Amino acid sequence: MWRKVKVKFILISLMSLIALASFVSGAYLSLRSVQFQPLHVEKKERVRIQPGDSLNTVAYELYNKKILNYPRLWVFWAWLHGKSRLVQAGDYSITPGLSAEALLVKMVTGDVLHYDFTIIPGWTLQQLLAALNQDPNLDHELTGLSTGQVMAKLGLAGLDGQGQFFPETYRFLGQTSDLDILKRAHKLLVKRLAKAWRHRAVGLPLNNPEEALILASLVEREGRLNRERPLIASVFYNRLAKNMRLQTDPSVIFAMGDKYQGKITRKDLRIDSPYNTYRYKGLPPGPIAMVSEASLLATLHPLNTPYFYFVARGDGSHVFSKTLKEHNRAVKRYILDAKARPFTWRDLLLQKTA
Repeated sequence: MWRKVKVKFILISLMSLIALASFVSGAYLSLRSVQFQPLHVEKKERVRIQPGDSLNTVAYELYNKKILNYPRLWVFWAWLHGKSRLVQAGDYSITPGLSAEALLVKMVTGDVLHYDFTIIPGWTLQQLLAALNQDPNLDHELTGLSTGQVMAKLGLAGLDGQGQFFPETYRFLGQTSDLDILKRAHKLLVKRLAKAWRHRAVGLPLNNPEEALILASLVEREGRLNRERPLIASVFYNRLAKNMRLQTDPSVIFAMGDKYQGKITRKDLRIDSPYNTYRYKGLPPGPIAMVSEASLLATLHPLNTPYFYFVARGDGSHVFSKTLKEHNRAVKRYILDAKARPFTWRDLLLQKTA
């Protein structure tokens, strides 16, 4: 009798265990099926996990965006696999066809989005700040600040920010600020400038790295072709050696600021600014643009040439001349006869004051 009861109990227990196992297995498979179904995404979406965010917070953010249907099940699935506390902060891309499980794997492995911000050679500080302000992937700490206030936040109060940031493409993660980009760009500028100055050519009439940066900014704004930058630098050095004014249009444009509307008049050439190289001899008091490595190296390793003049052909290249007579012929050929651009007061002043 006792044996029959015991056997019956064992059979019932086994059947219960089998039923339970079958239920658990079925529930798991159903749960797994939900996790491997594509999320409700028709176009690329982005979700940001802030430092300290729980997976539950993320789940309900996705639910509110109608991307994830079962936030509790997703969190439970993550807990079941020991992943609920392993998600990493950052921005994540959610593309059509991505499953909840695949998204969880991305968050655990830190497969975050990377962004790029490029500083263009020749930009002024104002152009750089405007570009930073328009970048939707950056956190903005500098909006509405003056250039002086920006430099103060960088710990560089009193330093003019023109030319103080190295043109480069900077890769960054979510939660990076515009201030962070400027810190990196200034640090790289200091490093590259110091290296270029250490390896400069012998005998250059420059007193310090800052003067090299100033002259390189003029080369940057005048030269479009890398092969011509050492030639342009040689012209500036030759004119400095002869105590001639540099007479470079970009310096006038910089001095004009917002008043520049695409052309320079005779009146503009007389503007009273230390940056106006038509009016004042020597280097301007500071850089007028962000300087590329090509312009910096060309300035510190100029070619040895007899040239004192150059004129644009209209295709990005220049004609270089030794004498005013040669220069006038080049002006006539490439500006007056060809009408590549109207004859400007710059050309007239070069002839009168050279």
